[in-house]
Amino acid sequence: ALHEATQRARTDELTGVRNRRGFEEEAGLLAQLARRRGQAVTLGYVDVCRFKALNDARGHLEGDEALRAIARTLLVSVRTLDVVGRLGGDEFLILLSRVRDEQAVLRVIEKVLQALSEPYAVRDHEIAISASMGVSVYPNDGASCEELLKAADTAMYRAKETGKKGYVIYSQEMTDRV
Repeated sequence: ALHEATQRARTDELTGVRNRRGFEEEAGLLAQLARRRGQAVTLGYVDVCRFKALNDARGHLEGDEALRAIARTLLVSVRTLDVVGRLGGDEFLILLSRVRDEQAVLRVIEKVLQALSEPYAVRDHEIAISASMGVSVYPNDGASCEELLKAADTAMYRAKETGKKGYVIYSQEMTDRV
């Protein structure tokens, strides 16, 4: 019963993925492991574009259904050892651990964004969404989950501004410019 209560406290009620608390705990553990192994961990901050418009036009029930579908899409787009979380609203996080190289990360990011752009069947009709993603890497862009989140958030806003491939990888110059 205690384990069940702990799991519930770390899980987003609506989508079933990690909530912020659960995600941060998991990120801390994966960062410790990566530090010991001399590996990197990649954090992707995913923001669903125009979700508020969908919610306003179709209602919250349909919006909630879309959020559940987005969470499922993220879960099947990453490996089982990776972590998916929801910050709240239409903001999701993915944490990729044991990453071999930058090319592997880019393949996963592109796979995730491609999967998110596929139409969703929600309440008898299709909806189309797109997403922007900011990416930060441990330990280069931060030593804590909070620092990585901040860096990925900065990159995500740049991705929304540029709208290029849908993602931007964080660089120190972004913070210097701010």
